Amino acid sequence: MMRRIPLVLLSLFMVLISSASLFTTSEAAQDRWGNEVPSNMLPYEFTNADPFDFSIAFSSPPGNNPSEYVLRNVYPVCNGAKDFDCIVSVDWIDPNGVSRPGKFEEYIPVGYRGIWCQDSDRLDPKSCDPERKTQYFPWTKRILTKGDENRLIPDGSRSSIWTFPGLEHEKGNRYLVQASSWAEMTNQKSPFAKDSVACWNCGSSQFQITPVGVSSDTSGLAVKGISFQYKKEGEEINFLERSGSISNQEKQCYLGETKETPICISRSKDTTSPRFRMSIKLKLTRDFLNNRHWLVGRASDVKIFTDRQEEFTTITLEGTTIKLPSAVALVPRTAEGYKLTRIATNKSIADSGVRNEPVDINDLSGFEGWSNVGRSGMSGSDPGSIGFWESIENAVNIRTGGVDSTWFFETANTSATDVGWLWPCVKTPQLSGVIASNATVMRPTPPKWNAATETLEFRIASPHLDENGKIAEGFYNLAVSREVATCLWGKDVVNARASVSVVNQDGEKKIFTSSYVVSSGYLNFQIAGFTYSVNTIKIRLEKSAEAPSPTPQSSESTSKASKFESQPQKKSITCVKGKTIKKVTTKTCPAGFKKR
Repeated sequence: MMRRIPLVLLSLFMVLISSASLFTTSEAAQDRWGNEVPSNMLPYEFTNADPFDFSIAFSSPPGNNPSEYVLRNVYPVCNGAKDFDCIVSVDWIDPNGVSRPGKFEEYIPVGYRGIWCQDSDRLDPKSCDPERKTQYFPWTKRILTKGDENRLIPDGSRSSIWTFPGLEHEKGNRYLVQASSWAEMTNQKSPFAKDSVACWNCGSSQFQITPVGVSSDTSGLAVKGISFQYKKEGEEINFLERSGSISNQEKQCYLGETKETPICISRSKDTTSPRFRMSIKLKLTRDFLNNRHWLVGRASDVKIFTDRQEEFTTITLEGTTIKLPSAVALVPRTAEGYKLTRIATNKSIADSGVRNEPVDINDLSGFEGWSNVGRSGMSGSDPGSIGFWESIENAVNIRTGGVDSTWFFETANTSATDVGWLWPCVKTPQLSGVIASNATVMRPTPPKWNAATETLEFRIASPHLDENGKIAEGFYNLAVSREVATCLWGKDVVNARASVSVVNQDGEKKIFTSSYVVSSGYLNFQIAGFTYSVNTIKIRLEKSAEAPSPTPQSSESTSKASKFESQPQKKSITCVKGKTIKKVTTKTCPAGFKKR
């Protein structure tokens, strides 16, 4: 499994290698989604790396050597009220608005021998070979890596499988739930020194729900470019070695007790758009809320909630699964096309905030190698992707590549240039806000505050047409804490009115009348109905001189909210017929049933 690269470093890395590829032109008759590409065109792909690259999360401890200071913690399911750094609950909000608690089924029944597996205090030394970096083995215990509270390291687990009564997809009813955080040990030269503790403020966090199938079927892997090899060394347990391109992966298989019983987890298609709510209780790891207290979401109608206690903080994320498109820009394999990508690279570097010298756009020494690669690209969540897109949009054809259903949240990538306005307004540890959209390209940062116009601004981009050739409609959600909104716009935020504008790359401005809801301490803006190119979303709250109007609606109560507020829910009644029990939202029970 590949270790995550911090977003700022990823931006620099991806921009500078944008002309590199593992594929030759003879293999590039199609893009990664199977769409045909003319031989005289280079497919430059904008993907959403985390949602689209299907992978299973495992806890991985730090090592005790220099450069082995990174650790990953995958949150287990809470065992009780006194447990912490764990998943409290995962709920499905059904189409009637009724919250249906998910049922935890099992953890992924394998373990991961992490990249720093030579740490014999944390993993069985007999099971570790530092020469092979990716190793998996059967594991049934709840805890994969033992924590150390004095070092702020919780017990680490691995991804889990959940079901939701009444919810199914094409491969069954199982959903992969993943919640994880990254940290760095404060002493990077000697990660296990006495003065070294985990810095969760230095890392990031991800939360994801994916429909999956679970089986022993390894078929189709060769088509995806993945090969598997079983090995055995003496009496040691077999392990599975993976090679090939991880970016094409739809299925991951691991070694079971025998070669004949592998464990395969495959991503499923979800024809519906289920709405989920996930709550995570943070104690040792909650320091990430002191810095990474904004989230970037890939879901719609997003709501968040923070319950901040003295000893711990519980965060709750709710949203509806969306169809998220990738994109392919067809760049001519000519000197002009090569120069265009170098101009875009400079724009990407400047826009990302990475301090790096621009490339010489007239230097064509790399043209021959560039013109022979099969395909190239970058993540749509890369900080520089919006700048690259802007530079090429009017010069090339950009089309939708593939579309996938996604429910995904990630801590935003913050920097002083992006959010210097924010620090005077924040009380931590809690979530200050979340942004969410169905745009392919979305800068993974909080919105920028424009003090001159008193607006929060954010840029997004996506293909103008969807996968069916129809005009794509965009949406943008913003939830911002009431304390931040009050700090920015004044004290009367509940009775203010929202002014929203969407400005495209040509400067055309469209004004949207937008209501918002104040719920559980957050102002929730829902903006939809605009079409895509590169758009800048601008939100402003204007004080109303008149009496408060019905919009914005406020569901804020004077008492402290004890539960996260969901969409309006219909009242249900319980009906029984023998041993059969049904809950219905009608006033009376179905024929043959009696109200309980």
